[in-house]
Amino acid sequence: MSPAPVLLQFAAAQVVAAVVAAACAAAVVALLARGVRRQRRSEAAVVAALRETEEKFRQAFEHAPIGMALVGIDGRWLRVNRALCDIVGYQAQELLERDFQSITHPDDLEPDLAYARRLLSGELTTYQLDKRYLHKDGHVVWVQLNGSLVRGPAGEPQLFIAQIQDISEPRRASEELSRSRALLAQVLEALPVGVWIMDEKGKITYGNRAGHEVWGGSRYVGPEQFGVYKGWWSESGEPIKPEEWAAARAVAKGETSINEVIDIECFDGTRKTIHNSAVPLRNGDGATLLGAIIVNEDITARRQLEAQLRQAQKMEAVGRLAGGVAHDFNNLLTVIRQSAELLLGAAGSGGRREVQEIVGAAERAARLTAQLLAFSRRQPMAARRLDLNPIVEGLVRLLDRLMPESVRLHLELAAEPVLVYADPVQLEQVLLNLAVNARDAMPQGGTLELGVGTVNVERTLLHRHGTVPPGDYATVRVRDTGLGMEPGTLERIFEPFFTTKGVGGTGLGLATVYGIVHQSGGHVTVESVPRVATTFVVYLPLLQDEDRHPIDPVRPAGNIAGTDTILLVDDDEAVRRITRRSLERQGYTVLEAASGAEALDLHRQHSEAIGILVTDMVMPGMSGRELVERLSLVRPHLQVLFISGHTDDELIRQGLLGPNQQFLRKPFSGAELAGTIRQLLDRH
Repeated sequence: MSPAPVLLQFAAAQVVAAVVAAACAAAVVALLARGVRRQRRSEAAVVAALRETEEKFRQAFEHAPIGMALVGIDGRWLRVNRALCDIVGYQAQELLERDFQSITHPDDLEPDLAYARRLLSGELTTYQLDKRYLHKDGHVVWVQLNGSLVRGPAGEPQLFIAQIQDISEPRRASEELSRSRALLAQVLEALPVGVWIMDEKGKITYGNRAGHEVWGGSRYVGPEQFGVYKGWWSESGEPIKPEEWAAARAVAKGETSINEVIDIECFDGTRKTIHNSAVPLRNGDGATLLGAIIVNEDITARRQLEAQLRQAQKMEAVGRLAGGVAHDFNNLLTVIRQSAELLLGAAGSGGRREVQEIVGAAERAARLTAQLLAFSRRQPMAARRLDLNPIVEGLVRLLDRLMPESVRLHLELAAEPVLVYADPVQLEQVLLNLAVNARDAMPQGGTLELGVGTVNVERTLLHRHGTVPPGDYATVRVRDTGLGMEPGTLERIFEPFFTTKGVGGTGLGLATVYGIVHQSGGHVTVESVPRVATTFVVYLPLLQDEDRHPIDPVRPAGNIAGTDTILLVDDDEAVRRITRRSLERQGYTVLEAASGAEALDLHRQHSEAIGILVTDMVMPGMSGRELVERLSLVRPHLQVLFISGHTDDELIRQGLLGPNQQFLRKPFSGAELAGTIRQLLDRH
């Protein structure tokens, strides 16, 4: 082959190769251009997506309903949202110029920083804290802060993210609720009645101070104690089953019970009477029982006071009756006694014995009425300053002769004189009556203790038959180891004519004790345990006033006759008639008056002749004392003899009669009356 074709073929091949190469290069360039365009479109999409995501984050961050913040490691605000600005009152730019420490309450700064340090150390990944911010206007804002830490690729801390929620209102509501609960707790603890709360299962969940005191003083009375408790009784004394307790009925049946009166045995063993109430607790719609509220009011003392009041009223009523009866008896006995004396003077030898029997019976009846008057506290007293030690010591010497050999006497005297103001005769009668009763209570023998002492009563002392007010008292204790008394007997021991001795007792011994002690300004208490012991304690006021004067004793004069004119005033016609006859037998002239008004008229008519006034103390219309006050205006030195079967007059009780006055208690003999009159006239 010639070289030309070969060269042509080679050249053609080169051209083809060049064309192919160019075509390939063009194809590569086209491919690269298409890749670049696709990459640019992808990058634009990524950027757009990023911008969209950022906008969404910004919108979410800005419009979040709670405060949001990005905080630098140094504590400066990097970004804050509108809610946070509203919470603290600052504009966003104002916050970005500050750090979080500047608006944190000083008391909450250290706890906040402590949590931040724990985040930085890796100890915590998040934390939650209730803290206070200082609002721009100065008030405090409570917030709940949730914090977390953002770290870089190498784990280095970059910034804090904080979610901040305003909890001021819930916090205020919670604090108000806490204050209300605290106030309610204080109110419940201050209530004088017990309050208990029980759940729907019957478990005690709350009890106030008074409630624990009601049930025996234990600070906590648990549900397990109530679960086994059996000591409940109705007012009639019947035991109450646990399922019938008011609280049980309230929880199980929804029943309401108000002020049921029950007796309980407390956890310290004492018994009390309480008002017990139970009210069921229900939910809002009232359909579901949630438990019960139980209220206990201790009325033991109130019941005791009511019983004491009834007893005092009964004793007062009996005393008034006894005093009235004794007054009428004394008038009758005055007539009987003076009539018998007149008969005795006129009777021959055949009738003197019978008349003497009448006089003796009248004297015995007079002693009984004197005991009735002592009980009713209307017995005139010859009170004076006394030391109890020698009184009791002298009584023991007398008791040595009265007590059988089986009864041992034990005496305890006070180390110092114990001074009182009392009638020594009546006081000895009180102690003798108590001692004789003690002897009779020990038929098989025993010990009789008598003790003298003093006591200061700081608070009113309650006892079965009254109260002992605060004050300083002298005491005489009489204790026997005899049969003792049941509660029913103790209620009645001071009543007149109540006796446990059968036909051998008059029932006036302790009634006399009661009356004399109370008339002396004192009190008497009694405690008794059947078949163990009985103790009486007499309380008499320690002597404070030595200026009081005793009543002058009546001493009949040797010569009882006279010729003076006597104005006799008494509303009882029989007493006036026999007294006039008795005085006229002694030679006196007697002017009779049935009332104070009639006596004033007689005095106006015979004022020059009347030498002495004899008047009853207790009369209708005008009393004897009022009559004397009226006459003293015109006759200030008139001699006066008061007579009475009883008297409530303070002058007589305290012995404060005037120098020209005297008192004579009915029933009296004609000789006693005439002798007292003669004594007054001779003194004048």
